[in-house]
Amino acid sequence: MKLIRIHPADNVAVALEDLLQGEALAVDGRQLTAAQAVQRGHKIALAPIPAGTPIVKYGCAIGLAREDIAPGQWVHVHNVRTGLSENGEYAYRHKTYDLPQAAPRTFRGFRRPGGRAGIRNELWIIPTVGCVNNIAQQLVRENRHLVSGSVEGLYAFPHPFGCSQMGDDHAQTRKLLSALVRHPNAGGVLVLGLGCENLTMDQFKAEMGEWDGNRVKFLVCQDETDEIAAGAHLILFTTGRGTPFGAPAPTVKISTNTALFEKKRGWIDFNAGTVAQGESLDSAGERLLDYVLSVASGEQTNAERRGAREISIFKDGVVL
Repeated sequence: MKLIRIHPADNVAVALEDLLQGEALAVDGRQLTAAQAVQRGHKIALAPIPAGTPIVKYGCAIGLAREDIAPGQWVHVHNVRTGLSENGEYAYRHKTYDLPQAAPRTFRGFRRPGGRAGIRNELWIIPTVGCVNNIAQQLVRENRHLVSGSVEGLYAFPHPFGCSQMGDDHAQTRKLLSALVRHPNAGGVLVLGLGCENLTMDQFKAEMGEWDGNRVKFLVCQDETDEIAAGAHLILFTTGRGTPFGAPAPTVKISTNTALFEKKRGWIDFNAGTVAQGESLDSAGERLLDYVLSVASGEQTNAERRGAREISIFKDGVVL
């Protein structure tokens, strides 16, 4: 199979391997000929697409045809334009589907107070401001002896924010960092501040609300006060081109094609490209569930083995 049509409403298919000009192709009972060479991962038209009409992929309009596009033609930025406008009104209308019944499965984790469960037992240092990033990393280097027994790692999460931010960006930084503190993969958290930043420790504690005093400490470097809190999850990250990214929680990289899995085995944890090669979704889903439970029970992801742990704080406004 050289093409995949992702949704029945799509008027384009995706090439699963490089296509030659003039190559005869078939997908979902349709016969067509590649009008030009098309690279793996790119789109090819399945039906006539008049200029100004939608390009449909995943069952959704992803753009408009700049010109008339014939069946078999390569569909890319040269003949597709955006359908978005400043004056348009947009809404997200998600669909929900009933899931099949399945027997309960379990994993070996760490039960936290309040009923949550972690799949790692780590110590985290969360800087409230970029000014203490070096101090946080120094604390990690000088306290490696704490990693023993059931404690699996000690990590800091440096970032450039927490000071000279305003409005929604200031609130977003506060919200994201406090959410990290609550993650149940962290058995203990040190929230580290400087003392003069505009994300003050009082603001941070107010954002936290209630916290478990046996889980998290607060330390302000300039006046040496301290207190406490904690929280966690596992991320399933699908990728068609590959990325070495790793988040604070275990990040399972899932390739959408087998070629990527074989080329980037140091990055990719699970190959879902087998579905395009004929494996059923049920079979692939069962394999993925087995792997997720293994990771939840302690098996390290590629990102964890490489020490890749990063955070990204989105912002809309200026940073002074």
